[in-house]
Amino acid sequence: MFIIGANSALAQWHVPNVGMDYFSTVEDLKEAISKAETDGKPCYVALQNHTSSANNYFSGDAKIESTFDSDGGSTWIIEYDSAKDKFLLKSYIKGQYIQTVYEDGNKQPDFTSDKASAMRFSIEEPGNSPANLAADFVGHKGLWYKTSDASNNIVNTNTVYMKRAGGNANWTRIFTYPVAFGDPTAQQIIDLAVSKYAITNLASLPVGVVGGYDQQLIEIYTAAYEDAIDAQIMYEDEPDYQKQCAAALEEAYNNLMNSRITLDESKLPKAGNYYLVNSRSGETATQISFDLVNDPVAINAAYSDGDLALWSKDFDATVTGENADPKYIWIVENASDTTYTIKNLAFNAYLKNVTANSAVYSLTTKIDEAAKFYFAWASGTTGSADDGFTAVFNIDAPKNLSLHTGLTNKQLINWDTKAVANGWYFVPVSDETIAALQDKIIETQQQKIQDDLNNALSTLTNTATNTRDSGKSYTFAPGTDDGSFANVDGLVTDASQFCSNARELGEGSYAGLLDGKFNSAEDGTCFFHTAWGNSLKPASEPHYLQIDLGQSIEEVILKYATRSNAGTPDIPYEVVVYATNDASKLTKEDADSLIEVPCAQWDSLGTYTFTYDKQLVDENGNDINVACKRASAPIIKGAGLTRIDLGSGYRYIRLSVRKNVQSYLNNGGRAFQGYVYWNLAELRAYASTYDPECIYENMDPTAKENLNNAIAKAEAELANGKATQATIDELQAAYDAYMAVYPNKDKLLDLIKTAKTWTTPAQTGSEVGNYPDGAVNELSAAISTAEAAADKLTYASYTANMAALESSIETFIKKVVTPEDGIYLIQSRTIGAAKGAYVCTDGTGTTDNAYSNVKWNYQNDTEILNRLNAYWELKNVDGGITLRNLATNRYLSNEQVKLSGRLAQTADAHVLGLRSARVDTIPAALNITLYNDSVKYFANAQPGGSVMVTWNTAKGTDNSAFEFVPVTDFYSTMILEHPTPATIHLLPFDISAPADPVAMTVTGIKDNAVQLEAVSGDIIPAGTPFIVVEDTAIAKNFSVYLTVFDAASIVYDYSDGKLSKNGFTAVWEPETLNINAHVIGKNAQTSEVALVEAAKEAVIPANEGYFVITGMPEAATAGDANIPLVKAIVDGVEKVTLGDVIVTKKGTYSLSGVKVNGNNLPKGVYIIDGKKVVK
Repeated sequence: MFIIGANSALAQWHVPNVGMDYFSTVEDLKEAISKAETDGKPCYVALQNHTSSANNYFSGDAKIESTFDSDGGSTWIIEYDSAKDKFLLKSYIKGQYIQTVYEDGNKQPDFTSDKASAMRFSIEEPGNSPANLAADFVGHKGLWYKTSDASNNIVNTNTVYMKRAGGNANWTRIFTYPVAFGDPTAQQIIDLAVSKYAITNLASLPVGVVGGYDQQLIEIYTAAYEDAIDAQIMYEDEPDYQKQCAAALEEAYNNLMNSRITLDESKLPKAGNYYLVNSRSGETATQISFDLVNDPVAINAAYSDGDLALWSKDFDATVTGENADPKYIWIVENASDTTYTIKNLAFNAYLKNVTANSAVYSLTTKIDEAAKFYFAWASGTTGSADDGFTAVFNIDAPKNLSLHTGLTNKQLINWDTKAVANGWYFVPVSDETIAALQDKIIETQQQKIQDDLNNALSTLTNTATNTRDSGKSYTFAPGTDDGSFANVDGLVTDASQFCSNARELGEGSYAGLLDGKFNSAEDGTCFFHTAWGNSLKPASEPHYLQIDLGQSIEEVILKYATRSNAGTPDIPYEVVVYATNDASKLTKEDADSLIEVPCAQWDSLGTYTFTYDKQLVDENGNDINVACKRASAPIIKGAGLTRIDLGSGYRYIRLSVRKNVQSYLNNGGRAFQGYVYWNLAELRAYASTYDPECIYENMDPTAKENLNNAIAKAEAELANGKATQATIDELQAAYDAYMAVYPNKDKLLDLIKTAKTWTTPAQTGSEVGNYPDGAVNELSAAISTAEAAADKLTYASYTANMAALESSIETFIKKVVTPEDGIYLIQSRTIGAAKGAYVCTDGTGTTDNAYSNVKWNYQNDTEILNRLNAYWELKNVDGGITLRNLATNRYLSNEQVKLSGRLAQTADAHVLGLRSARVDTIPAALNITLYNDSVKYFANAQPGGSVMVTWNTAKGTDNSAFEFVPVTDFYSTMILEHPTPATIHLLPFDISAPADPVAMTVTGIKDNAVQLEAVSGDIIPAGTPFIVVEDTAIAKNFSVYLTVFDAASIVYDYSDGKLSKNGFTAVWEPETLNINAHVIGKNAQTSEVALVEAAKEAVIPANEGYFVITGMPEAATAGDANIPLVKAIVDGVEKVTLGDVIVTKKGTYSLSGVKVNGNNLPKGVYIIDGKKVVK
């Protein structure tokens, strides 16, 4: 790190003028990169983020750090790709580019040395400055770094690592500084010292107590800081004095910080029974007075509800005996000499191990799942002169985290150990109290069992009731049962019919609920919002919207929509409805006053759950993208309808929101003055009438009766708080039977939408990927029939149309024109990492998919027609196709197929399927389907690892789209990889012996060397292993030639007869060694290629081999190449490794490497016995 001092002479990276000289525009950044290129240097930058609480840098590992590393750890190289108008980020310390940025901020981004596969960032200039920036940066904008993948999200530093996340918050703004390498000036040294070592709360530092400081060192620091300020401002022309003052300030600061008084270890808790009192004062960010631990009658303390570790306020930790609450008592047990587990007395369960920041502690009865803790002084707190608060550290969590009282839902979490709420005082509980609580412990555990049954039955009852009632439909006019708000109609058509007890004055309006607009970024008044910052008067109860329906109504349907651009779903979810016909009880509002009448004076009609499962559409019926959209429960598509039963009739209703969707999801949401706030973009109200022909009325009578009886029984038990498992089972069985015959309109609509994904991109014709005449019309007709049925479903029409449409889709899929029998290259048509690559094997015939021998490779390869391992023979068979790789004679297989499992190849043929990939611009793109126990999977070019895997979805240009490119000219060649000076090869077909490099076999040992000789003859038979050696380590490839000229003539041989010779053995399948053997590796001392002793139970990869030195025969003569043996004594045992590869090509060769007859040579230059000779 950067060391300040008068004698500092180390050249370091430093950021000039932090907060000022950053690149404020993209053009400035491009100019800097261009200038650096002209100067022949990289463009070095630091990436910094500023929030109200922290100024963070991206380290070279893409981790978030609070300080700049002057040793290069915070330095990045930024490059500009002019062809794509995008930028690349290269870590200075790693020397690698960022390749992938994840949404999970706890996951480190991937790096790559391959510039072509590096991530390209779009850098944009935000239009405004966000709130909550550090004071020096208010009004500044920074830059957005947007990732180049499909998510196109903003790089975000509100986490552990660089991550992807949308939004306009302060932590999405990146300030990009130029950084320089060199000696800092004296002025820079003093500026940095004054900034780095300033103590803003110096006057309030505690003195002489635990957590306090030494008074004399405070005075020394104060004098040093004042001298440094003077030197910074008044002594600009005296650099030596500035450096001297900087060094003095650094020393004084460090001495002061190191003088902090810590807790005596003897005061730390040991095994025993305790109340856990916390140092947080109420729900504030301040510490309680330490004196309170001596009389803890109204403090925060930890407890459990049997599921989670929680805390509460105003607990009395002085209670003893049978009056104590066992849920608040914790047993500290020894896990080792220095670590402990913490167990709740009431539930006999441990704090379960969690390690991430903000992770919530729950309970577990399994000791192997229990967190293990150690105790130390809580550095964010102060105590008395000789005692203080303890920090509780999880040994598996990062060292800067410890047990904390989180404000959200009052849970115990991991958090920054310097926080004031990370201190704990362990108040001992006597053994007598524990003994007195045994009956209460049993009662508590029994009540927990009953509570769990009640919760389970309540959840199931709500599900069953909601499902049953969803089949009851109501007619209403003039509204529509969809997500359209094009018309202002129904019972409420004027803004004067609305009123609220908590209207937000800063944005939104009542009129916004009736204007048909949804994007508040375009129109700040197009929605209604309850108070989040400014209202006419503080709310005295939950925020409600009062509606005048204009007349007395018995049943009303409310239709509503969220804002399209709001990312956080602060929209009504759990709503209590009140009603009245008494106009004197209305809340009234004018420009500057609000006259309230409380909801308690209205009739309560119960609690309703607002759903948002209707797709929001514009006036033309086009889908509107909703920023807070969710596909999982609760589904948010933007709009919804809720029917409210108004009994005998009411004119006035109130919607009192107790939870919005955000607070439901997080078990606590954003609030103002104690109440959850919420908003809506649109609201309509319609009178409704029950439809006697609805789904519910036409359900199977027995199923309907059984469900109603089971619901009634469940409601009776819940009313008494005595749910039973028998009733849960009975209701579940009745619900399952009801659902088995229930016509689900949403499922039919989803199937219709799926069917349209097939007809929309389909093209008619005879080419691969096309469909025959009439196929599209047949499926379209089935779609139309299903759409007509969806408007008025019965069980019979539902089942008939689901079956008919599913059959029509499958029939249509099978009609796609597929490739004819032949030889093909299979090319990926994804837009992802595998774009343009070819499906291939690694040339091995192993059938174990764990070795990933089915891959994708060879993007932009001009030699692809020489890659026999990328050739696939396709044959059409009953039920589909088979695909055989020509290099291995193995078939792409259905075996071992599972989600995300790697594709295998087997000796036996397997039937696969082909279907259209539904890419309108590439009709020939197909999906390869595989089945396992009737489950359909798709071949997928997985971006990471370049392997072929299976996936459960496939559509469009994802990683499952492939085009079959016919091979018209069979080249009869195969390129082999030759990455090291000695490489083993094993092929299952005959090849012509290569002349350069020469293929060799082992003859034995002679003159303390392993001898190799050139393969005799012009042909290397199938199944004969050979070794290629060179006296260089430069990676290269070479081609071998098959002895046949068409694919049908290739004869494969996977027999074992020729695999072993003279102490060398090759393998077709991966083999685990159970003998002492050697393999080709590197000499540890010289880094040269060598034979090294194989590890115990080492696995020899397919198509490679191993050497058994013991018993290897003596070679009769020196070979064409040899590898000397080097003996070494290691731990008293003689071991053998190979030294440098020595190649001597015995015989006569032309300069092109062709072996020739050495007799009667014409004039020219030849290689004879490894030496160049002129004839």
